[in-house]
Amino acid sequence: MPIDKEARAMLVECTRRLYETEITDIDYASQVLTFMRGRKGIISRRRVSWAELTDDPLIYKVYVWAFTQGLSVAPVKLEGEYAPSPEDADTFERILLFLESGLEYEWPPEPGDRELGVWQHLRWAVTNVFTGGALYRREMCAYWSAGDKHAWPFLRMEDYEAELRKKRPAP
Repeated sequence: MPIDKEARAMLVECTRRLYETEITDIDYASQVLTFMRGRKGIISRRRVSWAELTDDPLIYKVYVWAFTQGLSVAPVKLEGEYAPSPEDADTFERILLFLESGLEYEWPPEPGDRELGVWQHLRWAVTNVFTGGALYRREMCAYWSAGDKHAWPFLRMEDYEAELRKKRPAP
């Protein structure tokens, strides 16, 4: 999968600013989407798929994960009751390290990531409703079995640890 260096550099900046409470979740979404649409010359409000904006699947994954951390009715900064849990703070740190690493995103597409037609989406949703979400749980189990969940967005913990060593060399 191709690496979109320009988008990753922008995402590092915006994600770091969100994490360090310099901007709200809504500011984050606006800045990321404005950048992604602007560099493709898309100025209309028409709906655009992420596939039109970048070939790097990590860009969408990080955008959605980071944006939903403060999900609220009003714009929020990730502080106080919206502050990341220790686990989410670790994920923010891993995301920033991965975005700066230049590594290829190796995780397979998540069940909801695939480009399906309207009827296929409907069939998938109805099947999940009638099975109590068993199809989704099975597909997510298969997704997480592809790598180490605690290393995401790195696929392997060894890759994460190697990047940490590069960033913080031993004394």
